[in-house]
Amino acid sequence: SFARLLGYYLSEGCVSRNGNTYKVIFTFGSHESEYVEDVLQAIERLGLRGCVEYRASTIAVATTSWLLGHALKSVWNCGANAYTKALPSFVFHWSKPLQREVLKGLLRGDGSISTACNGNHAKITFATVSKRLSEQV
Repeated sequence: SFARLLGYYLSEGCVSRNGNTYKVIFTFGSHESEYVEDVLQAIERLGLRGCVEYRASTIAVATTSWLLGHALKSVWNCGANAYTKALPSFVFHWSKPLQREVLKGLLRGDGSISTACNGNHAKITFATVSKRLSEQV
């Protein structure tokens, strides 16, 4: 669940200072309630509390944590916004099943699949504004 949470963060998350702590926010489309629940469960497994905010066309999941925010932003260098996102180097040393979980979170957030292609093949796409993350994926 942590590996998937990391993937969700890289595709749908941001981190910002909130006083003397950090606020980590994941934003999903209003139709992505399954992913919202997955993120909430992963946050709770870390011993944190998640807060859900329903907006006009999105659902935001937030948690406040100095440790998680600091690790994502300053220790693991995952980036604080869409332009600076990057996979932390340790992911490349993880087992294949854990790496798949990171990709699962990434693709659920910024990926799409289309079966309206020629032939029997599906087309999987991934989009990000982070050049580094794009190259890493």
